[in-house]
Amino acid sequence: MNKLLKKYNEVVQERFYKTMLKTHTGKELTYGEFDKKVNSLAEYLNKQFSKKIIPVLSNDNLDYLIAMVACWKINKVYMPINFSTPSEKIKNTLSRINTKTILIRNYSEKLEQIKQVPFDFSETPCEPFKQPSLSEIAYILSTSGTTGNPKMVQVSFENLYWLLKTMNKAVPFHEDDIFIISTPPQFDVSFHENLSFIFGKGILQFIAPGTAIQQFKRLKNILVNDNITHIALSPTSLKTILSMTKEKFKNSQLKNIILAGEALPVNLANQLLELLPKTRILNCYGPTESTIYATSYLIDAPVETDTVSIGTPLRGAKIKFYNSDGINSNNGEILIGGKGVSKGYFGNPKLTTDKFVTHGNITYYKTGDLGFIKDGLIYYQGRKDRQVKINGIRIELEEIEQVIHKYLKKFINFNVLKVDNNLVLFSDQKIDFEALQKFMKLHLPTYMIPNHYVKVSEMKLTASNKLDTKYLKSEFTKKYSNNTTNENASNKESNINNIISEILAEPSLDEMTNLMLLPQMDSLTQIEIIVALEEQYHVDLPEDFIKKTQTIREIRKVLDSSVTKDIALHSTTLTTSQKQNQYSNLKNIRDLNNFILKQGKSFYKDSYYLQKSYIVDNFKQVLEVKVTLPKNINNISKVENILYKVIEKNELLRTIINKNNKLNIFEPYKHKIPVISSSLLHNLKENIITDLKNSIYNNLLWEVYFDDVQNELYFFINHLIADQSSLGIIEKDIISVANGENLENNSSFSDFVKFINEHSSEDTLEKVFIQGFKRVTTDNFFSKVYNPEKSYFKVKTPYKKQLDNIVFGNYILSKLLCKSQDQKIVSGSTIINLREFNKENFTSTFGDIHTTIPFIYKVDENELMFKKSFSKIYSYFLTGDNVNNSIYKDYPNISKDLKKYEFYLDDNLKFSNNFLGAVREKDLDKTIKKLVKQQYSLENFSKTKLYCTFFSCDNELIFVPITQKLLKI
Repeated sequence: MNKLLKKYNEVVQERFYKTMLKTHTGKELTYGEFDKKVNSLAEYLNKQFSKKIIPVLSNDNLDYLIAMVACWKINKVYMPINFSTPSEKIKNTLSRINTKTILIRNYSEKLEQIKQVPFDFSETPCEPFKQPSLSEIAYILSTSGTTGNPKMVQVSFENLYWLLKTMNKAVPFHEDDIFIISTPPQFDVSFHENLSFIFGKGILQFIAPGTAIQQFKRLKNILVNDNITHIALSPTSLKTILSMTKEKFKNSQLKNIILAGEALPVNLANQLLELLPKTRILNCYGPTESTIYATSYLIDAPVETDTVSIGTPLRGAKIKFYNSDGINSNNGEILIGGKGVSKGYFGNPKLTTDKFVTHGNITYYKTGDLGFIKDGLIYYQGRKDRQVKINGIRIELEEIEQVIHKYLKKFINFNVLKVDNNLVLFSDQKIDFEALQKFMKLHLPTYMIPNHYVKVSEMKLTASNKLDTKYLKSEFTKKYSNNTTNENASNKESNINNIISEILAEPSLDEMTNLMLLPQMDSLTQIEIIVALEEQYHVDLPEDFIKKTQTIREIRKVLDSSVTKDIALHSTTLTTSQKQNQYSNLKNIRDLNNFILKQGKSFYKDSYYLQKSYIVDNFKQVLEVKVTLPKNINNISKVENILYKVIEKNELLRTIINKNNKLNIFEPYKHKIPVISSSLLHNLKENIITDLKNSIYNNLLWEVYFDDVQNELYFFINHLIADQSSLGIIEKDIISVANGENLENNSSFSDFVKFINEHSSEDTLEKVFIQGFKRVTTDNFFSKVYNPEKSYFKVKTPYKKQLDNIVFGNYILSKLLCKSQDQKIVSGSTIINLREFNKENFTSTFGDIHTTIPFIYKVDENELMFKKSFSKIYSYFLTGDNVNNSIYKDYPNISKDLKKYEFYLDDNLKFSNNFLGAVREKDLDKTIKKLVKQQYSLENFSKTKLYCTFFSCDNELIFVPITQKLLKI
């Protein structure tokens, strides 16, 4: 029996006849009565559920607590599901945990395909209840993920036992105390609330089921009228309660308030301290992955710092930081180690490897939060992902909000968001926005000052008690959509002002200031401004543009003039709702193409391992290519006839992927091409790409648009069916047909997949593996996105051939990596556009055919030795024997025998790189800038590998790495 359940049983026996909790109706349950319900439900569940994980759905918090302990008694893993979760998302969750059964309070017609087991406490339990074999995992919590798929965090009994015992020392729960259960059961704070009785002796108070608003009203009444002593809240929830009942709140009997889940504003902390001087106020911090809380800070005096500290680590927890200097004890991304670190993510070992790292034999969770230590206290600086970009400038929203807090002095509920490239201040109380802006100019650069203010009726919360940002953004759209013309002019002037102010390092510029009279305005500065404006508004401007216009007002007028009015639409002229309306028309054409395609005959073929891995690992990328057509191809009918022949030759352009990850290949069809201006296309580009990323199954995975003014075709193609070489194939095929040439039907993509499957041998895995991959350390190498000011390095190359440069480049990178990470041996991989094999040629085959070659470098190897070992592994691939295909052919299903190779030949590779080929000197700067942007997305894709892209230029190799450590060598 695990320690936590053993402790629970001891507590029940010790306090059998004492009151454990009060229901929302006022009824009291003793420990004995509660345990009887638990045992009855456990006996019932044991008969109803054969799978290990039991998902639970109810609108009553008490149901969840009884179900949780019942699951533990029969060695099952408890998984609560939010009552407001959409039915499709519930089905998806059940599918991911491989079950079709759910414990539910009320039958749902929307879950008709799911076996719904109702709560039943009538079962006669066995006496005594037998404890089966030990399970390590206590519960699984589904938390939001950046990829769109929730992360399923696995928390062990050891984790939970440590947290409850530690928190009872930090927040004692005595016999006369009452803990209000205010947190939804699907959020980790609820576990501390619900199980506080195990190490404490107080009573739990439950609230009646209801909507979020109903719950807050009930919570407010209970807090001011009953004798509640303990409560855990998010700062946003606290703001909502204070806005409802600030004065009455003074009379509450609260002894302890735990605040967590988001940053605590200084003025809110000080106001709470003033309202409740005798109440212990703790600011706690910790993600679900570290078991609820990892640090705490007792606020016992007015806060005079810019932010409220999150304190010091709980006993048994450890805090480190990570920045460009590596792991340290001072500042950077917060890493949490110790007894609360969970067991990773259910069904997602790759994400677990990315997020959980080892340092000094201690496992740490990478939080994605930024922080630092000052005077022995930890301070939270915000999320890495709460950075936004306005006109290309990175902005921390928390920094803006701190200045607003200083101005307001007293508590007012507000939030700053980025909406349609604007910084917008939202509040449910009136704010003197003009005065605030003047105050902010004294503390922040102009580009960080909100340019819009929206007063809303309420600061609505989501089901998870977080701010409802979608609602706020919709209120912004309502307020400003009717004033589009005036607002666009104002916005454009503001945007131009921000761009020029940033370049000139001027905090604020009047729209009529003569820019040519400013001392900073030399010829180079003029060019810098012109380039920035061209990039922002997609126009071509003359070199004397600043001399001719001279003021921001005149610049705006020229950009609005008839000459550029069509192109100027590339900026923020369309509101979000306008974009959605415009794109809905294009979406109808895409739906029509899908319908036309599916009318034809089709056959099924195997997908490639890369396609399976992209889908399962949720890697989403859309490639783009623009094809300029010959002048004689000048109408849509001619263009569609050309495209028909291209679709006929390239089968992936007439293929959809079904939910079994099979390729369903249809016969050629006549594709309808929307005619659209380049300006409107630019406005809708984000909608197009988002739709292509998210509509994977049973849909065409590409779109094309025709600009009949520029005579250009714009292709958007999901990476699932194309790589960079495929873009060149498309362009070449279109030009060939336009010039009257016939397209040769060479080997198809399905032929390629068949070829690789037939030639890939699991025997080769061991031949590659014994080259030394097992000797590479399993510790993660740490890296951080580089400083754009120093984003590349270069070396002389004696080679002209592509393969020679690839081998030489990897030799250089391997040497640098060994030195920077202090290693004797390192493994890596390099992406090669291998389309020509010993016996087959796929150079004109459209599809994602790129090959990833793993290799080993030992620190005592010279270049010749490295080339020899690389060539040995590469020789297998030349025959079509692809080790990655052998591992991932049936992905995500990987046999135990292949797990070893998956780890050492992929997961544990320390770096990955891609050779672009040759780049002209005149395109050098443009190429590097483009790669800088790509490296950001690569860094987000995997946190365990260092990425580098390199290319040749004249007699040099140019490397654009993701880590500063390589640049320092």
